[in-house]
Amino acid sequence: MFDHNYTVNTDNWLQHFYPKICSKLNISSKSDYEEMVYWNQNGIKQNKLSPMLNLKSQKSIIFGSGPSLVNHENNLQKIINSKLFIISCDGATRWLLQNNRSPNLVISDLDGLDSKIIEYILSNNIMMHVLIHGDNRDKVSNFLDIKQDFNDSTNIWFFTQGKPIENWSNSIGFTDGDRALIFALLNKLNPLLLGFDLNSTLIGEYSKPYFNSNQSMTEHKQKKMDIAKNILNWCSFHYRFYTLDNRYSPGLEIDFPEYMELRL
Repeated sequence: MFDHNYTVNTDNWLQHFYPKICSKLNISSKSDYEEMVYWNQNGIKQNKLSPMLNLKSQKSIIFGSGPSLVNHENNLQKIINSKLFIISCDGATRWLLQNNRSPNLVISDLDGLDSKIIEYILSNNIMMHVLIHGDNRDKVSNFLDIKQDFNDSTNIWFFTQGKPIENWSNSIGFTDGDRALIFALLNKLNPLLLGFDLNSTLIGEYSKPYFNSNQSMTEHKQKKMDIAKNILNWCSFHYRFYTLDNRYSPGLEIDFPEYMELRL
């Protein structure tokens, strides 16, 4: 679907990748743009661009919400005792909190988070990247209503997946998982992917707050997973990152203890 020779940057995303995704999924780039403009005028005063973290050569773990997520409980204590930078993708945040671990960064378009988790994120001033797109207005409205009670929540940034207006940023990538990966790679966070089941026939139970078990993969979700796989392959052409099982997601396969000892 994508020409992997293109460098991973905003210009190539907007010119060569985003239009193809819009066409494949019948997404309106105009709707994405208009939603950004709407919120810029109605509740989101974006006066800062997303920071680069300046955490050179620190390792990170990115938790996706695929079915295999629950298999990593045995690794959590090692993660808690480490200095790993932890990124959770949308609904994977719920699993982390259930296991008494807070992420350093949540990347979400808000469809995997309920109000209680949003309140936890805001009350603990956890860094969060929120994607604004053409069909999540109700969720954004709910998020902003909750955010009003947390005036000190300064670590929230809003993004568009299309062409940004002044003071906004484009978030390279389409799903929460591939956007998290690209953020980590551009910040030199040497990521390890967990719960990225891009070849699974199931949707993970933590993908949505109202799921209580894994669900059958829908045709539309499968198209999204195919896009995510293409984006991860694009990234792997230019960067090194790791996975515990490359049968499910692109990346260099590595055991968790090996990753903990890896010198990067």
